[in-house]
Amino acid sequence: MMKHNINLLPPLVTLSDIHFTMTDKDTIRFGLAAIKGLGEKGVEAIIADRDSRGVYQSVEEFRIRVPATLCNKSIMAALAKCGAFDDILNGTTCRWCKQFNNRLTLVNNMDNLCEEIGRHTKKKGKKDKPTVDQVLDKLHNGLIDFDCTYYSDDQVDKIEYANWEKETLNYFISAHPIDAYIEEIERWTAIQDTEMEDLPSEFYIAGFIGSFHETIIKKEGRNKGKAMAFVTVETAYRSYEATLFPGIYESCMPYIKVGNPVVLKGKRDSYKGNVTIQGVYIRHMTNSGIRDCPECHIRLNSVNILDLIQLKSLFSQHPGMTKVFIHVIDGYYDMTVECDTNIALNDRIIDFCKINNMKIAYKPI
Repeated sequence: MMKHNINLLPPLVTLSDIHFTMTDKDTIRFGLAAIKGLGEKGVEAIIADRDSRGVYQSVEEFRIRVPATLCNKSIMAALAKCGAFDDILNGTTCRWCKQFNNRLTLVNNMDNLCEEIGRHTKKKGKKDKPTVDQVLDKLHNGLIDFDCTYYSDDQVDKIEYANWEKETLNYFISAHPIDAYIEEIERWTAIQDTEMEDLPSEFYIAGFIGSFHETIIKKEGRNKGKAMAFVTVETAYRSYEATLFPGIYESCMPYIKVGNPVVLKGKRDSYKGNVTIQGVYIRHMTNSGIRDCPECHIRLNSVNILDLIQLKSLFSQHPGMTKVFIHVIDGYYDMTVECDTNIALNDRIIDFCKINNMKIAYKPI
């Protein structure tokens, strides 16, 4: 949807219909049926109750009105995770702050909230079931032990929210996990949304391992009996499948795990008239602070001897497997020098380059 400039909004128990609805020409809101685990009866019960008794004013009110048999604690947690309660969080009270200020606080307290409401809504003897207002009064006057730690917008992990959305709706809405690697993607100059027909001869793809399939070569030849694989890398916009032949597949196996953030170097290939991708290698985008890349390129805007001395000192402190190329303009000449020391490229070196206005990338710049 992102590449078509269509905004996706999370489902809301106060507004959503059964299926997707257009709120305007550029915006689509998720329907309640998209929430994993809720079920058809649960969706129908929510909408019927909302139509007959009015819009929900708080999460507690929702829990009291919708039968727990159709919306248990795990489903309540799923509703919270996907944002279905986002517009009524301020109506939800607790012992201390009188509200849950975001999804994280609500998810952390969902079990306690459901148990407390369940305790007050149970019938005792021949007494009639208490009304919604009676239960709310008991809740608001009681001492409920909730953890209502306040989290500001800066403290909330938007990537965690996005992963919750993927878990409950099968889509990322508020963010995409790839957003956490924007700087790395820029250093790789990796593609995100290039059509297969427009792929250059060599390129990088940055994303997450979506799937992979291993197969054994049966055709006669030097690779007969060896394993090869087809690996899918998912970006924020599309998926790319690459073929990894035996030697390359074997060297890349440590990185091929579903969900891993990786960069795949590929070559444009063709098969039966269709454009395909032949994998050259796969690497983690980051690896415990060390960038596991074959080479890095550093461009200096001007020659500063002190900067070069400091760079050389950093390189000697972090020996590794990455080749280093220094690019510098001297007068009319654009020169490239390959350093005689391989390094373990890490945050310390990258931060030094950023502070001193040096551009650093993992391919020639």
